[in-house]
Amino acid sequence: MKRPLARAFSAAVATVLISSGLLVGAAATSARADVTPPEEKDLLECILTLDLAKCLSGDSALTGTGVVGDPLTLLQPVFGLLPANLLGLVTTDVTWLCNGVPIPGVGNVTQFVPTEAQEGCQVAARTVSSLLGFLPLTLLTDLIPIVGEEEPEPEEGQLTASVAPLISGAKVVGGLLSINPGTWLGGLSGIVAPAFSYQWYNTSGPIPGATAGEYVPRLADAGRPLAATVTATLLPFLPGLGITNVVKVAKAQSKTKLSKAGDRLVKFRVKPSAAHPTGKVRLMKGKKTLKVYKLRAADNGQRTVRLPKLGKGVHKIRAVYLGNAALKRSKSRVLRLG
Repeated sequence: MKRPLARAFSAAVATVLISSGLLVGAAATSARADVTPPEEKDLLECILTLDLAKCLSGDSALTGTGVVGDPLTLLQPVFGLLPANLLGLVTTDVTWLCNGVPIPGVGNVTQFVPTEAQEGCQVAARTVSSLLGFLPLTLLTDLIPIVGEEEPEPEEGQLTASVAPLISGAKVVGGLLSINPGTWLGGLSGIVAPAFSYQWYNTSGPIPGATAGEYVPRLADAGRPLAATVTATLLPFLPGLGITNVVKVAKAQSKTKLSKAGDRLVKFRVKPSAAHPTGKVRLMKGKKTLKVYKLRAADNGQRTVRLPKLGKGVHKIRAVYLGNAALKRSKSRVLRLG
């Protein structure tokens, strides 16, 4: 009874389409020689026969990784050759299969998350599409094997410092600073003796070439803080990084000289010139300040300056360098003028 009913239904739908103008000329075309292009011919066969297989423009498909816990998604069949007013009448039922057997408890859904119960299954989705309950079309997707979740690789333990690295020694230019690398633990194995590498830093960043456990502060480090990093390595552990305490290098000694350079001209020098001293220099007569000059780095620690008029007699002049962040204060010997 179903087939005659389906044919009657198809004929009735075709009559409606012809009368509504959707298939104008279709009946006449069938009486003449078949000159219909292939695309239009498929459309006519789809509508006139209402064979869903001939209306199919996209098969059902299954996507997903196949790993337990990752969803599988069904792309339902597409009947793109059906007119819009009939396309809405198509229904599709979905059944999820494990090795060809329906999976219990999984409803008519387009997404399924496999569990450990499906591990080892070949999962597919079966779709049954019909038009108003007639003309069913059954499609089966490709199989996707389900595998267990990948076990994360065990992480190697990381070396950690239970006692932080420590800098000690003479915190002066030309002194010797040393790093005690500290005490290191290797995961659950307790105290270990790794190999160490070092990098010293000042406020400008890593100090080029300062990669040993000892360091001699230079003039450029005077008055500046220093620190270091210690990298511990020991297989099979992951490397560990330790940071030392911060130490400040003391200001360097400066030395100031004053000499006569001509009539009312004097020249002062502040050393070490390699430090490119900056800061103020006072020219003093006793406790009286005659003039204040400002050294620039480009002066390399020396300037020739003109004194104000001093009058008759002998005048005792002294240059006093006030120091800066890197150099200590110093004063010259007395210069006798007049």
